[in-house]
Amino acid sequence: MDRYEQCDDGNYRSGDGCSNTCQFERVVCGNNKIETGETCDDGNTKTGDGCNAVCKLEDIDLVIKKVKARPQPFVFVAPKVLPKTGISSRV
Repeated sequence: MDRYEQCDDGNYRSGDGCSNTCQFERVVCGNNKIETGETCDDGNTKTGDGCNAVCKLEDIDLVIKKVKARPQPFVFVAPKVLPKTGISSRV
């Protein structure tokens, strides 16, 4: 490494943790781009969706159990009958 380099990964590509100018790159979790140190990046920093808040894969079995345990909303939309036609329409 030269004295002006922070890192040298032997290539001139950015996006792998060491930029094309041999400077450390900042990793951003939640930008929908898998970067150095991340095992996933789903575009958010929520936990419980398979990829946690620090962009590491979660135990998928636990995620499935959480989803199944959530109460499912039930929405019923009653059809309206148009006057004098007998034709129903959903509104």
